[in-house]
Amino acid sequence: MFRGEHRSARLRSGTVPRRDLTALADDPAFRDARSGLVALDPDLVIRAVNHTLLQATFKAVDEVLGRHVFDAYPGNPDDPNGNPEGVFGRSFEKVLSTARTNHLVVRRYDVLDSREPGGFAERHWVPVHEPIHGDRGIAGVLCRVDEVAPPSGRALAVVDRCRAALDGAPDHVALVGLAAAVVEGLRSLGELEREAEQLREALTSRATIDQAKGILMSRESIDAEKAFARLVSLSNESNVRLADIARALVYQVTRGA
Repeated sequence: MFRGEHRSARLRSGTVPRRDLTALADDPAFRDARSGLVALDPDLVIRAVNHTLLQATFKAVDEVLGRHVFDAYPGNPDDPNGNPEGVFGRSFEKVLSTARTNHLVVRRYDVLDSREPGGFAERHWVPVHEPIHGDRGIAGVLCRVDEVAPPSGRALAVVDRCRAALDGAPDHVALVGLAAAVVEGLRSLGELEREAEQLREALTSRATIDQAKGILMSRESIDAEKAFARLVSLSNESNVRLADIARALVYQVTRGA
């Protein structure tokens, strides 16, 4: 859900008895985290929640404490991706049964919008579910969420591949699939960087061509259309790119100045 700092690592590694999960709300690392945090007991009842999550989900603390997580935060029945409760529920159970952190990549999980009674506000999150260790085993689940923009285009394709790699697959299979998704993401990033460079070059060339047009307009007392036609003619005659013709003309004038 939110942009966050992993400031509460000691919550994962410490010993927290089941009866003391509510005390997490007074821990500055939990209370002041920029990520949304909620602590669930093994029955998935909310025992502590921080201000970041409450603010992002339009909730007051007394609306969620002591309630089952899916009662406090029901899924949107109109979500085109299906009910997210099942995905989150399986993740919580996996953490409780394996005592290992589970990542859900990017997930849509809408929240009830108090500004529109009965309505939902669309939200996309990066959820990480971590075990809270107690003195008698697993005391509960720490759900850490950071809000993100809805993925689209190439980013959505990479997210889908990551989901496919992680959802329900054995760890060694998930690792291979995730590695492939990362490679695809890096490839897409490289393509985006090349496109950005081409765009920067195009913008620079456009500015240079405009400068060259201005020089010709001033020098030959012609309008912008004729100045551009003159540059195009020079480019065709010399078989040199228009941008390079313009750059040479600007260089010639600025050097002479």
